[in-house]
Amino acid sequence: MDYRYKLYLNRLLSSWGDRTWEFAIGLYLIKLYPSSLLLTAIQGILASSATIILAPIFGRWITKASRIQEVKICLIIQNGAVVISSAFVALFFLQDQIEDESIRNAIAFVAPIVLVGFSLISQVTSAGYTLCLEKDWLVTLAEDEKRLTDLNAMLRRIDLSCQTVAPFLVGFLMQFSELASAVFFLVWNAFSGFGEYAVLKSLYNQGIPALLEPKKDKPDLSNELSFFDFDALKKYWKSFSLPGVAFGLVYLSILGFDSVTVGFMTSQGVEEGLIGIVSLFGAIFGILGTLVFQWSAARIGLRLTGLIGYTIDLLALSLCLVIAISPNWFGWNWGSMTAPIILFLIGIAVSRAGLWTIDLSVNQLIQTQSTKPALIGGVQTSVNIFAELTKFTVVAFIPALENFWILIIVSYLSITLGGILFALYTYRCRDITPPEATALTEKSKIAYGTLTETKS
Repeated sequence: MDYRYKLYLNRLLSSWGDRTWEFAIGLYLIKLYPSSLLLTAIQGILASSATIILAPIFGRWITKASRIQEVKICLIIQNGAVVISSAFVALFFLQDQIEDESIRNAIAFVAPIVLVGFSLISQVTSAGYTLCLEKDWLVTLAEDEKRLTDLNAMLRRIDLSCQTVAPFLVGFLMQFSELASAVFFLVWNAFSGFGEYAVLKSLYNQGIPALLEPKKDKPDLSNELSFFDFDALKKYWKSFSLPGVAFGLVYLSILGFDSVTVGFMTSQGVEEGLIGIVSLFGAIFGILGTLVFQWSAARIGLRLTGLIGYTIDLLALSLCLVIAISPNWFGWNWGSMTAPIILFLIGIAVSRAGLWTIDLSVNQLIQTQSTKPALIGGVQTSVNIFAELTKFTVVAFIPALENFWILIIVSYLSITLGGILFALYTYRCRDITPPEATALTEKSKIAYGTLTETKS
């Protein structure tokens, strides 16, 4: 079998496990601690902090570790952490069948702690595993830049397909049985880890010379991965701070399909299956956003296309403000949901079109308008994670569900500020004729296949 198909199979297994678990965490956290978003906020804060701190460590380790050893260690830790988390979630849903009250109380106390702790471990090691494949295996296996681009594009499409389908199926599974969903994650991760490793082991044993060749020290890579690379921060601040901060402010918003908003929707009577359907529609609108980007960038340039993205995003999210302004507005309901909740769901789904347009515009600006895109892109990732950390910190200080309207307003103002900063950046660059406005460079065209990562 061609090594590419083994990589595709491995990505299918890993992405399905990652995307289903990411979506389930938000639902489990609100079910294990239903009276507040505090647990969700704590988990988000810890995950963001750990990623910022440990990503450079993973990067330095990967430059020296044996290729087969690095993936084995990551898979064992990642899948083992999910298995342990799922086991305690299953115990939580089984506690009503336990007669001993002290045991029930112990499970109710320990299960949320275990879920937060081990889900954190699984998320960080998942990022490390992705780093192993994308920054080591793929770069080593690709014969040339075109092949690397093709590999990246196909792996990204597989990941996005899993991200689209996972919430839909997991939502219906949890609606059918919460216990069954926990057992599913336990069994899947217990066996999929072996499957992922077997695929990579088979690829490794094919005897591809480049893959078997011992690694050499790569200090430049370690430097680029370091969060505390002050030279990178300086270059970023001088060349890309305005659009970069504008983009980072989008990550400060809870108006998406992250664990905070999923938890809120569940608390308002929105069934898990419906959340999955809404996320599916959100992905469809996101794909429409990529079409808007592709059509617009070739005609008016990346900067104005980014402004269009902010406009679409803000117009759609205006529907979410109904909850904050007048939560009891309108007199009609649909099932257990009020009109403001319905508008909230519609606004978030439609806003994906603007979000993906912004994402693609900013990322292609990094690739085509900076002399060191990897360096600037690395700092931008840290800025985005820091914004997410700030978001979860704000949620931790305002965890009560009845105060969720405050988070909505803060999020909307954050995106509005981002749009203003991006408009200022566009205005300052108005006299600079963007080459992408008349004809996309070959480098830009290649970017279409590699920059379609969405946010949830």
